[in-house]
Amino acid sequence: MKKPTRGLRSDKVERLPTLDVEDYDVSIDNLISFCKIIDDQDDIHQTLMKNYALVRLVSIIEFNLKGFVSELIDALDLKPEEILVEDSISINLDILQNFQSKFYTKGRIITAILDKINPGIIYSIMNRVNQLDFFRWYDSLIPPKQGKTWTQFNGLFAKRNNVIHNLDVVDDSVSDLIDKINQFHDFPYLLFIFTKMNITINDKKQPESKILKMWSAVEQSHIKLTLDDFKKITKKFRDAGPPSRRH
Repeated sequence: MKKPTRGLRSDKVERLPTLDVEDYDVSIDNLISFCKIIDDQDDIHQTLMKNYALVRLVSIIEFNLKGFVSELIDALDLKPEEILVEDSISINLDILQNFQSKFYTKGRIITAILDKINPGIIYSIMNRVNQLDFFRWYDSLIPPKQGKTWTQFNGLFAKRNNVIHNLDVVDDSVSDLIDKINQFHDFPYLLFIFTKMNITINDKKQPESKILKMWSAVEQSHIKLTLDDFKKITKKFRDAGPPSRRH
C-alpha cells in the first residue's frame, strides 16, 4: 500500500500571523529599547545581546512578512500560480473541515504552504505579482536606496543564518544595529502598500477616488513620494517587465 503524502496541516495555518501594523511597530520599538541597554553590559554580554538583537530582528521581519503577504493575496485576490511554483498542492483532510471558516482564507493557506519567507522567496513572489523588477522598483520609489535594499535584505538573513548555524558574532556598534533595525522597520509595510497600489492602479483599474484614498497611507508616512511620481516610476518598470533571473 502506497504511503499517503503528507500535506498542509491546519495547525500551520492557525499559527500564521494576521496583518497587525501596530503590533509590528511595538515589536520593533521593544527591540530598539533592548539595544539601548547593551552598552551598559560587560563585553561578553554585549556580544550575546547583539547576536540576539539581530536574530530577533530577522524573526520579526519574517513573521510579519507572512501576515503582509497573506493579506495581499486576499485583498487583491491574487492567483495561486502567481505565488507558488508548484502545479499542485497537498493538504490534510482537517483543513477541509475548516473551509467554511473565514480564518482559512486563500492567502493564509498559500502562505502556510510557503512555510519559510526568505529573501529569495520574497524576490520571486514580488517580481511575479508586480510584473516588474521589485527591488529595483522599490529603491527607485524611496531614494537614495538605489541598488541597496536587495543587498542589505539578503545580507541580513545571511548574517542571521551564520550567527545561528556557524556561531558567528555580530560586531556592529549599538548605533549601527539600531540603524539597521530602523532601516528594515518600513520594509514589510511599504512592500504591502506599494504592491497594493500597483495592482489596484494597473491591473484592477480602480477609480481614482479609491486610489487616492489608498494613497493617503503613503502621504501620512515619512516617504516623500507623490502619487504622480509613483505612477510614472511604476509604468517605466512595468514596461521593462520582471527580470528573468535573480540579482
